[in-house]
Amino acid sequence: MASLRSTGGNNLGQLGLGDNVDRNVFTLVGSGWSDIACGAGHSLALKTNGDLYTTGWNNRGQLGLGDAINRTSFTLVSGGWAEACGGNANSLALKPNGDLYSCGFNFFGELGLGDNVPRNAFTLVSGGWASISCGFSHSLALKANGDLYSCGYNVVGQLGLGDNINRNVFTFVSGGWASIGAGPAANHSFAIKPSGAMYATGRNLNGQLGLGDNVDRNALALVGAGWDTAAGGASHSCAISAAGTLYSTGYNFLGQLGLGDNVDRNVFTFASPGFRSVSCGSLHSLAMNAGGGLYATGINARGTLGLGDNVNRNVFTDVGGQWSASAGGDAHSLALKLAQGDQPVYLIADKNNNHYATVTNDVSAVAGVSEDENGIIKVEAPATATNLGDGVLLVEA
Repeated sequence: MASLRSTGGNNLGQLGLGDNVDRNVFTLVGSGWSDIACGAGHSLALKTNGDLYTTGWNNRGQLGLGDAINRTSFTLVSGGWAEACGGNANSLALKPNGDLYSCGFNFFGELGLGDNVPRNAFTLVSGGWASISCGFSHSLALKANGDLYSCGYNVVGQLGLGDNINRNVFTFVSGGWASIGAGPAANHSFAIKPSGAMYATGRNLNGQLGLGDNVDRNALALVGAGWDTAAGGASHSCAISAAGTLYSTGYNFLGQLGLGDNVDRNVFTFASPGFRSVSCGSLHSLAMNAGGGLYATGINARGTLGLGDNVNRNVFTDVGGQWSASAGGDAHSLALKLAQGDQPVYLIADKNNNHYATVTNDVSAVAGVSEDENGIIKVEAPATATNLGDGVLLVEA
């Protein structure tokens, strides 16, 4: 079981701590959480039982609570959810059965409901969806068969449809995709094939597409092969290779690329090995390594990095502790911390390609690992296990 913690700007109540006071360390909200997402000034979080909670900025109904009143504490929306994401002032959420819902700002059609009318309650779009990602004012969604759809703001080609025309319905881009990535401040999009080939589209003024130039694209363009995941900030991007190596590109004036300098890049540039997930806020980046360590870089004027001060960083800096998820907003961050004494959490790694992708309490499906009737984990060669502390066991199978 993980505890939810938040840090950074809190003028809109986006930290969910019951006040509007900024924090510069990750501060406990509560326990029993399984997933998190940030909008620009709002936050979404899922309990382990599927209950969805929201807090923060709600001027356009992006909290899905049936009104336009900001909240300073995480407030129950309803139960039975599997995933959620936040854009600038809108939200998307998925049911376990694949039904997609949206709410909030809809001026550009980012809710995908066929009109440009805002909603203050989660409204059904359609069924058959597998994953979602929110950009600044555009939305991406994958069907269960790998078909990619997009809607919303498209002035710089972020929908990947070959033009710069906004859409207010989810519109087919192409098929054969495994994952998608954007971010609550991003006007660009990423999509990755099952083969690991990564493509990018949209705004590229600062080189955030990683294509070696600064020219916008309105169709998905090949970045390269061997990628696992990607995320976008306002003008920068981070991505992790299938080998677990962290790279970054784009605007770097505040050190958000984590490369030890403040020089922009227009190609994905090596940052550090041994990472398994990454998220981008507007001007900061959060990444977790294979052992569950959380690292942060970029703007920190409001304590966004959770490092106990308000000093910017230009290298990925250890926050401390063991974590299972992170998310970045405009000036705030959320993270799920693995508390000592909790049921052990297993980071499942594939030795063949050093790919760290799964955090789970269930090891029954992992080759070479079993659990007996007394709850004792057995690891058989060639699998290995390393105790990382704080109730975290790294299993390499």
